[in-house]
Amino acid sequence: MKPRKTIGLMFLAMTLMVYTTSRLEAAELISCPDLGNSGDNLRRGFYTPSYPGSTLDQVDLQFSPTIAGEYTIRLTVRRDSYDGSVIGTVDVTETLTLLNPAHNPVTFFFPELSVTPSSTVTFFLEMIDGPEEGRLYYGVTTDSAACPIIQTENNDPPLDVWHRDGIIATIHGTLATPNETRSWSMLKASYH
Repeated sequence: MKPRKTIGLMFLAMTLMVYTTSRLEAAELISCPDLGNSGDNLRRGFYTPSYPGSTLDQVDLQFSPTIAGEYTIRLTVRRDSYDGSVIGTVDVTETLTLLNPAHNPVTFFFPELSVTPSSTVTFFLEMIDGPEEGRLYYGVTTDSAACPIIQTENNDPPLDVWHRDGIIATIHGTLATPNETRSWSMLKASYH
């Protein structure tokens, strides 16, 4: 094999190995399980006061419609406040049913968004399209003491008014190193 071709193949193999390794590092960073079937209006925002990762890859939420049908939901993620710089936005279209319990899982995939570890990250939901007269609610019944997500009354900047600790959510990304993050228990004490 020619030296140039060998170097090119080695570079390709190393690039694939680094990419595969970085994708394997994506982990479940925050997990707040579903413990009931209550929901809240999309106007209520939520945030993590100390994001534990260096990337955001995926957000899993649960929704309840008032009318079954196809809905397009937008999730906008911002730095530091509800009017902070946009980290990413994604629209998802799903057919939602009237389940009992009434939650439909919906996954928002992001292209490995870069996030500053330990920073505040806000999340804002919008219904972009759906059945006429249809409304959406997102799942909120979880173990609030263990969930590092804060839900707010609305989504007014900077971080609106506290409504509850925790919502039903799972957030995936690359875990930051321990010296990059602050502990949730220290932060939670300072917010209440």
